[in-house]
Amino acid sequence: MRMADVEKVGARLGRHSYQVVSAHELLAAGVDMSVVARLVATRRWQRLWRGMYLCGPGPLSPVARAHAALKHVAPRPRRPAPDPAAETPTPPARAASRPAARAVISGLAGCARLGLRYVPAHTRVLVLVPTHVRTPSNKEVLVRRTRDVGLAGGSTVAGVRIAEASRCVADGARECSSLRDVRGLVLAAIADRITTPAELRALASSGGTRGAAWLRRAIRDAERGAASAPEAEVVDALIGRGIPFVVNAEIWLDGVLLAVFDIYLLGTGMGAEVDSVEWHGSSESMSLTLDRHERSSSRGLSLKHVTPKKFRADPSGFVDRLLAEAAERQVRGLGEPPGLEIRARGPVLR
Repeated sequence: MRMADVEKVGARLGRHSYQVVSAHELLAAGVDMSVVARLVATRRWQRLWRGMYLCGPGPLSPVARAHAALKHVAPRPRRPAPDPAAETPTPPARAASRPAARAVISGLAGCARLGLRYVPAHTRVLVLVPTHVRTPSNKEVLVRRTRDVGLAGGSTVAGVRIAEASRCVADGARECSSLRDVRGLVLAAIADRITTPAELRALASSGGTRGAAWLRRAIRDAERGAASAPEAEVVDALIGRGIPFVVNAEIWLDGVLLAVFDIYLLGTGMGAEVDSVEWHGSSESMSLTLDRHERSSSRGLSLKHVTPKKFRADPSGFVDRLLAEAAERQVRGLGEPPGLEIRARGPVLR
């Protein structure tokens, strides 16, 4: 068998999976694996991990990696036994080119495929499979057996079956290595109405203990009104400092919306905004930030800005300065202007 012949077989088998094929598919199609080894040695194909190949030099795209993960857990195709009565040998069975229907991608890889705004960096692909599947995990694929895999499939993206969004977010939070990443993922998903605190809390209660504490903490942050990890960190620093405040509050004056303050200290006319690169990095978004600041200042309100990096360098110092400025305003009689209305996303915090 020539390399060109094997390349044709690989192209056929990988037509629906971004040119990813498994050794089991190739063997079921009658391919001589020594020829596959030559293709890899000459870099015409790429070996992804044991028994998994990319029919080309690469690079491996995220969607191809997801297909490879699904093929990793797919049932092994088998060649039929030869029929002794047949005049010609039975040809090799055509291997299934699509992954097993009941396996679905979840976690951070699923969040990325669904296009969520904030997904922490990751390389491993989480695959949910029925409990009877015994395929082991490896460095590239995390196999998780679950009884509700049949209920987890939410959509198909580029031929890859993805768990429903809330399940992807909850599983993704358990993959994260820091509270900051969990907050970033969960709070962005809730703010964008991809999921809800109630949906995530139910999944946190039913999915084991790994990462559950961070997930529940991020859910609580969302219920307080935070929409990003830096906002949640500012809230943590303000809690217990003796002044009531709200998070992501709409500031209305005389029936007109002036701005949305990340943090607003009630009764002071003073707010704070965390100028992250995500929300304030472009020239357009920075222009909007400056416009909000000018509108607020012109109507007697004060808005104190801080970047996440600067805040994290000295959280208590920022809060001290914020509260000192608020106290100074009150001493000068510069509290809230008449006609002010606060519409907060979350409860009053102290």
